[in-house]
Amino acid sequence: MGSPQDFSKRANAGGKLQLEKLIVEETSSAEGSGCVRFDVTVKNNEQGWSSIRGIHLSILNTWHLKATCGGKGATGRPIEVSRNYNVAIDLEKVPNDFLFDQINQGVEPGQFDRFTVTANIRNLRGGVGILSVVEAKIGIYHGDEIAPVEAGPFLFLTNPNHEPSETFGEPSSPPPYDLGNSNVLADAKRNREIGLSLAAMKDTPKTLRSEELVRFLSATPRKKCN
Repeated sequence: MGSPQDFSKRANAGGKLQLEKLIVEETSSAEGSGCVRFDVTVKNNEQGWSSIRGIHLSILNTWHLKATCGGKGATGRPIEVSRNYNVAIDLEKVPNDFLFDQINQGVEPGQFDRFTVTANIRNLRGGVGILSVVEAKIGIYHGDEIAPVEAGPFLFLTNPNHEPSETFGEPSSPPPYDLGNSNVLADAKRNREIGLSLAAMKDTPKTLRSEELVRFLSATPRKKCN
């Protein structure tokens, strides 16, 4: 899969608190439900301590894909993570904003700090065989500053366990789900249209898994699933 993509290049630079690195990775909870982890590394450019008091997550858009094939889902950084925060994202209403104010990190002058925020994803549309691509951006509130240090927008997936070539390609025959062939064909066509639309968002960074899915969906259609 390669190394996780760093989304911090889109952050505001030159401030008192510098977003040094932002890694966005899909993962799973202990119960197996979909999560997304924001791996944040910051640098304090002030002469005194800098306190991080909150994370603001904006969900801008979602695209919902229906599986058209069967198949089973697939299953060294220099700064150590100082703490993880578990939060929840509710996708019932989009767009939406979430403020996680339980964040409490202190960064020494001129030093770095790395922490993670793992968000459990709730209220996914549909059920079995549904995968959503989410567009989001993130902001870090620190000290007495009113404006957050921001990064994004970027894309990630709601389900870390997926094999695009097995699950979201053109339908096999007979269909693996309790759908008529015409419905499955329509879902496959719609998935491809979504893939082409997401592929056109060239300036929006994507997680490795979402990039893999977009490449597959926007490629030349296949006659049947693997």
